[in-house]
Amino acid sequence: MRGRRPQALAIAPADSGPLRRVARSHCARGFQARLDRLVLAVASGERVRSIAAAKGCDPATVRRTCQRYRRLGLV
Repeated sequence: MRGRRPQALAIAPADSGPLRRVARSHCARGFQARLDRLVLAVASGERVRSIAAAKGCDPATVRRTCQRYRRLGLV
């Protein structure tokens, strides 16, 4: 497949539960649930462009979100 090779994103075991809980939540802040869904999708091995198309955002948003998670973890 053409394009960048996805950079592997490993989710810390302690972060997995909270990420999934917020991503499924209907009462969490909307933007936080959306960002958590992006991180989980990249961690599952999906391509950035396909995630961006499915979620209706720019590929740069997906990359920035993953970089922020790598740098800061859960905030």
